[in-house]
This record gives sequence, C-alpha cells and structure tokens, in this order.
Amino acid sequence: MTLMLANDALLATSAFLGLYTALHQLWPEPKRRAWIITTFAAGLSVLFSLVFIADVLKAHGDLSVLGARAGLGRVVVSVFQGYLLADVVAGALHYASQMNLLTGWIHHGVYIALLQYVLSRRPVWSSIFALALIMELPTFLLGAARLNPAFRQDALFSAAFFATRICFHVVLIASYAMPGVRPEGSWGPFVCFCAAFPMHAMWFTRQLALRRERIATKLVVAPIPTPVAEEEEGEDLRAFQSPPP
Repeated sequence: MTLMLANDALLATSAFLGLYTALHQLWPEPKRRAWIITTFAAGLSVLFSLVFIADVLKAHGDLSVLGARAGLGRVVVSVFQGYLLADVVAGALHYASQMNLLTGWIHHGVYIALLQYVLSRRPVWSSIFALALIMELPTFLLGAARLNPAFRQDALFSAAFFATRICFHVVLIASYAMPGVRPEGSWGPFVCFCAAFPMHAMWFTRQLALRRERIATKLVVAPIPTPVAEEEEGEDLRAFQSPPP
C-alpha cells in the first residue's frame, strides 16, 4: 500500500510537471508561470472536496461517513503531495524568484511531510483532509485572476475566502473538538485545524485593511482610469499568495 501511494504521488508530480511544460509558454512572465500548477491543482482539489462534502450533507452533517471513501481520500492526499512536489521542482527551475522562503519552500516541505504522516494514520484522516480542501477555492480564484486578469473578482475572492477559510474552518475546529467526532478519540485533526486558523484570520484581516485603504484613497483622490490589461492583477489580493493548508 505504501509503495502504491508513493507511486500515486510520483504519477501526480509527473502529470503536473507535464501540464506546466505544455502550458508555460502561454505565460512568459515568471509571476504568471508560478500560478499554472497551483491553479490547476486547486481546481482539482475543490472538485475532489465536493465529493466528500456531498457525502456529509447527505448524512445530515455526520462526519463519520468520511470513512466510507477512505480509498479516495488517500488518493487525494497523494495527488496533493504530487502537486506540492511538482511546484517545488518547477519553481526551482523556472520561477524561483516567485517562491517565498516561508510560504513556498518551507510551506511545501512541511506539508509534504505532514501528508505523509496523514497517510500513515487511519484512513479517515485522509478523508478529513480531502473534505477540508474546499479551502482551495480562493486559491483557485486567485490563480485564475493571475493567469488572466479578466477573471479577477475581488469581491468573489473575499467572499470565498471568508466562507471557506474562516467560517468552514471554524465549523471544522468546533466539530473535531467534540469527543464523539474525533477519529478514534484523536486530537490530531483538531490541533491541525487550530494551527492553521490564525494565519487564515491574519490574511483575511490584512485583506480587509487593504480594501479599506483603497476605498479611502478613492474618496480622497479621484482615480485615473487604467486599462485592465495594464493593472497589476491581484492588487487587493496580494496578502493571499500562499497555498492553503
């Protein structure tokens, strides 16, 4: 089983690198190329997550049903590992200037190790991670805006971030604090969700501050119209340039 999962991760790594190789010439600038793998991985993660969310909704919020898709959950974790590894490889070769030490190299390395630990635990841990991947929705929206400024929707991004990384995150923390929900009584999922929440809250607070600053500037100085193609995309989103946990 361990060998098979390792092969799944390596296969996913190869697939993401192949995707990058096929598409990177469409975006000559490193700052855009850096979002190719992340955007597609985030979109795929959201689709996977919806399967697990649907199961929980059908069970009227009973998180114990996650164990029914343990096999798929382990595949999802392996695919996400593959994404992280592919981003590290492509980043080192093609857009190292865009890889932040903390939110790039260290973040990816820690998550690769953490996910390997998840795979070594009971299968339901993988399903819990897959469920939480709905938090990749704002990453997908941000990446799409980076690749094509026409897709930029600041309000939609902020709403998605608040709904997934704040509200849904709080629900997960509260749920896995309950003795009857914790898998085999383990505090692991609860601790992991608690550890990630402060950074999400900090990012969202910074985003609100940036929006207030921009609104205040507009009230004082009338803005000079700028063609969309010349805008620095993600101006309001620059506080959220890290993949989510």
